[in-house]
Amino acid sequence: MKLLILDAGHCLSLALAREASRRTDTELVIEQGTTITVKRLEAIAPDAVIIPPLAHPLSMAPAAVMEHADAVDACLDACLALDVALVWCVSDQLYEDGLDVPIDEHVVPAPRDDSLRRLVQTGDRIRAEFQRHLLVRLGPLFALEGSHAWLNEIIDHLVVGQAVRAAEDVIFAPRQRMLLLWH
Repeated sequence: MKLLILDAGHCLSLALAREASRRTDTELVIEQGTTITVKRLEAIAPDAVIIPPLAHPLSMAPAAVMEHADAVDACLDACLALDVALVWCVSDQLYEDGLDVPIDEHVVPAPRDDSLRRLVQTGDRIRAEFQRHLLVRLGPLFALEGSHAWLNEIIDHLVVGQAVRAAEDVIFAPRQRMLLLWH
């Protein structure tokens, strides 16, 4: 299988590069940018395009979030033109804004912020227009290196004696662990 992942410096891209180097059944092409043209996609001819997530969309500048949504839309257009599968990884933070209760798998996000709503619209467009897609909701990416990696930030805070607060949706209660074991 030949995969194309965008955003070469993203921690997910780096992790997939390491994993692909260990495998004989996967070829990974990594692009520096966050979008792809039809011409470039045709030249690479992957089986799927993978778009890494924004790790902290709730705390990012709205313009950066909108830029990401525009890039995903451009990738969708290229994938549609050549019928190449699209895998878009989305931060679970998108599902947290505007909810006062824990999220469930079936919940469709309804964020209050315009830029976050734009991400939801992009996801809706992908689901409506392209059958060959996979939207992957990811929690924190605890990588050591690359953009959007959290582990170094956590270690840096601990080293200087600052408090570190875990994301609430990362903490598992005993009942949740049991439910995970049953699945």
